[in-house]
Amino acid sequence: MNFLLITGIFPPDIGGPAVYVPKLADTLARKGHEVQVITLGQGNSEENFQNFKVHKIDRSLFKPLRIFLTIWKIRKEISNSDLIFANGLFIETSIANLFSRKRSVYKIVGDPIWEKYRNRTKSKITLDEYQSTTKHWKSFFQRIIFNWAFSRASLITTPSISLAKVVSSWKPFNGVEVIENGTSCHSIYDEEKEFDLIVVSRLVSWKNIDKIIQISARQSLRLLVCGDGPEYENLQSLSKKLEAKVTFVGQVQQSEVTRLLPLAHIYVQISDYEGLSFALLEAMMSGLGIVVSSVPGNSDVIGHLHEGLVVNQRNIGEVEDAIRLLLSDSKLRHKLSENAHKLVKRRYCETTQIEKMILLIEGNFENY
Repeated sequence: MNFLLITGIFPPDIGGPAVYVPKLADTLARKGHEVQVITLGQGNSEENFQNFKVHKIDRSLFKPLRIFLTIWKIRKEISNSDLIFANGLFIETSIANLFSRKRSVYKIVGDPIWEKYRNRTKSKITLDEYQSTTKHWKSFFQRIIFNWAFSRASLITTPSISLAKVVSSWKPFNGVEVIENGTSCHSIYDEEKEFDLIVVSRLVSWKNIDKIIQISARQSLRLLVCGDGPEYENLQSLSKKLEAKVTFVGQVQQSEVTRLLPLAHIYVQISDYEGLSFALLEAMMSGLGIVVSSVPGNSDVIGHLHEGLVVNQRNIGEVEDAIRLLLSDSKLRHKLSENAHKLVKRRYCETTQIEKMILLIEGNFENY
């Protein structure tokens, strides 16, 4: 079969789709399928990546032109494809497939309207709270457009049950299936610790990294921040103002994330929303102590005082107490990290999860 995979981000970008799509594409190619990927990048290019071809469209182009070129490129490649898998660029994909009507699977990992609203207004509203609020006309119009795009998919997948419920509340789509994310399974790497805390994340407001910096400053902790995004400069300024011991490494490739994680004692993820974080799964696999917010994408994986500590991210004192407890009680930290490692190896190995997705997109979902 010929597969066309579409994503807004791709290595060297970081983020869930940039981790997931290359692994899915490589697995499909190794099974003998023909695979093409269309994505956004720095400049226009075509290159071979592992066992498949990647077409990149310059994301810095004037947006209407970029959208037009993306639709044109997807439309061109659709003619030679049996199935489309989209992990982003949903509107462009749906327009390009409007008349071809090729079978398509869309993987939704969040609410793009909520993200746009948070970025536009600097609001602190959570994803769940946003679903029941009266929408501004701009958000209302965006929801109509995205719902139209999602309704064009033959099937929708999400990485968690909680997100599947949110997606289903927008409109009765053709079907919403849950296939959880996964990570590469390996033993715990015993490395000398250089940091107390580590964060691996897009630097956006709802990740609450500013709170982690404040805590690291108050407790004089060494914090490593991996990632880039619109909050990068603000977070750097905050760390300098507070004289916090924060090391920013910016955007790094997945192999570097795997190397850096074991250098810290605790992985902290106190975001206002998570689907199912690849970074969290990798931190569990790497044997770190875990502190996460109580949002479903985290608490569905981490049991409080079993695999880690689950906290109210809006209560900075509670977050600070959890970090202090894990740092001071190495016996507890090791017990929880061992439980987390056992869970992720049993339930979230990427080979199993990717095979489930392939069964789905090959049209064999009845075998899943």
